[in-house]
Amino acid sequence: MWIGQSINAEKSAILFGNNVNRRKKKYLSRIMGFKQVKEFVYLGIKMALRRMVASDFYFIIEKALRLLNIWGTKSLSLAGKIILVKTVILAITAHILWCRFKCSKK
Repeated sequence: MWIGQSINAEKSAILFGNNVNRRKKKYLSRIMGFKQVKEFVYLGIKMALRRMVASDFYFIIEKALRLLNIWGTKSLSLAGKIILVKTVILAITAHILWCRFKCSKK
């Protein structure tokens, strides 16, 4: 913790693995003052211990379409729009994978 900073328990949550028994989960979350969650959002990415399914990633397509609608109105050719979509989806996917990898290491 940095000097002068403290953890905001209202904005904090704790995620337990499946092999932690219920009593310990309750005890630890009560002591720490954090709520228990099964999934959370980290840097805009849904994180969970469960296997992620396709519907968890629909936001990638929605975000790419939103960006395309914004940028697409700026007189892009069809080839320009295709390159834009590929670039946006690749960047968002790389960000998701980085976040998932980073959290799995902790």
